Amino acid sequence: MAIIKTGDSQLLIYSPVFLTDSVRQSLADLGTVSWIVAPNKLHNQAVMDYIKEYPDAEVYAAPGLKERCPDIGIDKVLQGYQANFLTPDIDMITTDGNCFFSEVMLLHKPSKTLIVADFIENMTKSTSSMLWFFKLFGVREKPMSSPEFRLYTTDSQKAQEVLELVDSWDFEKIFLCHGDLITANAAGVFNRVCEKFLDQIEHRSQMSKRILAQLSKLQ
Repeated sequence: MAIIKTGDSQLLIYSPVFLTDSVRQSLADLGTVSWIVAPNKLHNQAVMDYIKEYPDAEVYAAPGLKERCPDIGIDKVLQGYQANFLTPDIDMITTDGNCFFSEVMLLHKPSKTLIVADFIENMTKSTSSMLWFFKLFGVREKPMSSPEFRLYTTDSQKAQEVLELVDSWDFEKIFLCHGDLITANAAGVFNRVCEKFLDQIEHRSQMSKRILAQLSKLQ
């Protein structure tokens, strides 16, 4: 989970984790929860707890979550690019070209931090005792796009258009929900992840893309 704190102590919660007593107290110490962002339709397990705990907070979600979980009260479905999202300190964009899901990415300008959920994972022995399990799905001990992005992205051109815009953002760190945070050469790491990701999609056959598109409807 990422927390962005504004100058007036309002909090944006990105990809909320389960609301334990310690998390609840930490948030109370930081400020007022004003915005809750579910970054994709898979990162939703704890959203309802936050809605109940912070009923005045506005709930934003990536495309697809409203249909997948209609009981979650969503105030706005995010789509496309928005500069100065909620505050002048944040830019927002949603990924494209994936037939299964779209993801919300944020740029926190003051800290020069790119915030992603699943697009980049950085699983290492220090962050997971189940590294062997992730390796079964092609996740290696280095920053790379998640299996969901690699498998279900079928339109490389749409994906590239979004990623090129993100690549132009001014960031020096990458916050991600799975694995070690990236605090050195973040722009270079992002560029390499995108290059390998898009190259894999480009070399996929049209037949496999159609099969994956049909398979995604069953998920």
